[in-house]
Amino acid sequence: QCQASQKKNNEENARLKDKIKKEIKDFLSLCDESKDYDFCLKLRGKFSSDIIYNLKTMMPEDRELELKNILNNKEYKVYETFKLIVNDNSIENFIDYLSQLVDLNNPKVK
Repeated sequence: QCQASQKKNNEENARLKDKIKKEIKDFLSLCDESKDYDFCLKLRGKFSSDIIYNLKTMMPEDRELELKNILNNKEYKVYETFKLIVNDNSIENFIDYLSQLVDLNNPKVK
């Protein structure tokens, strides 16, 4: 019974991850395609090691306020979508996700 529950949770997590990828891709498709990579790169670039450290050491409420200050509305929507779909929405996971977005939208890789 425990294994069945774990399998169901894993399947749900996989569906949620696919959903966030689709939603982010849909969101980015609203942008000019030639700017997707630049948008992702700029967003990822806002998180220096000092900023990441500061965000990691903040209380959740303070972290949310700081992110609202760091990010513009469009960038914050990416963060909000990430939080809605990913169970462990830590700063580290968000940064990893941004790095994946940069790679996915890199015109040199296609």
